[in-house]
Amino acid sequence: MVVLGTTTTDSNGSYAVNGTATPEMMKAAADNGGWLNFAVSSSSTSLDMATTMMVSRQLVGQRFKAPTPPKRAETVDNPALQRALGASASARLASAEQDENPTVPASVAPDLTLVLSEDIPDDSEGAGSASRAAAAAAPVCYFHYGADTQERTSVVEFHNASNANGKWTYGEKADSDIDVAIKYVGDAWKVNGSDHVSNEHSLSVGQTYNGGDTANNYGRSDFLVRHATVEPLAGSAPDGTQCYEFPDDIRVGTKTVGPKNWVGGVGANSALPGAEYIGCSYTPQSTHRTSYATGTFFNRGSKDAAKIAGAVDLGPLTVGAKSGFSTNMSLHYDVVRGNGIWLCGTNYFPDTAGVVHAQSRP
Repeated sequence: MVVLGTTTTDSNGSYAVNGTATPEMMKAAADNGGWLNFAVSSSSTSLDMATTMMVSRQLVGQRFKAPTPPKRAETVDNPALQRALGASASARLASAEQDENPTVPASVAPDLTLVLSEDIPDDSEGAGSASRAAAAAAPVCYFHYGADTQERTSVVEFHNASNANGKWTYGEKADSDIDVAIKYVGDAWKVNGSDHVSNEHSLSVGQTYNGGDTANNYGRSDFLVRHATVEPLAGSAPDGTQCYEFPDDIRVGTKTVGPKNWVGGVGANSALPGAEYIGCSYTPQSTHRTSYATGTFFNRGSKDAAKIAGAVDLGPLTVGAKSGFSTNMSLHYDVVRGNGIWLCGTNYFPDTAGVVHAQSRP
């Protein structure tokens, strides 16, 4: 593991590490559509605790763009969950999916927050000396990567009405944020941030629904998943052994699972919760709908899609993913029959909604 910088928090818990992209970082970003994935680790000797979280930053020149938090959560009608929860959920459920997650702002953050740690006091007669002695005896470690696995991942929630020929497309210039799972020694698997996977292939995939076919499902494609375990570089050491210059919580035996790259493939899954038919007849969808007559079309190729909970089974844990609509992450509807269709979102109109619902007009 390469430590890019360390610092100490101020009295408010704030911190920053100034960093400039190295040639190696620039090459890694070029291979991932301009994005780098970092492990931000924090530790406290006084509280005897440590934690590590994955974050993504977009490289622009030698500076970094930081994504902004979502503007608001989407509320969705989910009949299956309402039935399971009973009358208390009879209104509407607050969903983990986002109706819109704003794109990265034009302003560029000059500093990159990377790593923080609490300084160990220079006390040659006390605990500081013991800590340094223990660090000197710690083994040099690395992440040993096992065999990659190929996992089908939900990239878009798609709805089509019978009066339209609808399709979704995923491919060149599309990208996804897929959660990363980690298992610290002695702990259970848990989500630990996300990695940004950009696609620069001259390849697009998708699925079309023609001839009156409806759709209420998740469009899926395949990603390679990387499995890693922290091991000593030489010899052996028991699980839980502290590694030289590693964060305190990343010890021998720590395991991580996360996305590596997209490889294509197409599938659909209507069994995952959240993809049920909602339509555009009832509020709040009816207040965020637009109408399309026979002979018209709708094409969407910008803004973020909603985050999909349970998008991919990484093996030890099922995690979420969020994709961005772009040149080749798109929705398209040709309205060819009947009285046309409505398209709608829950909190936003279909031009920006994270999920676009479809219904044939009566």
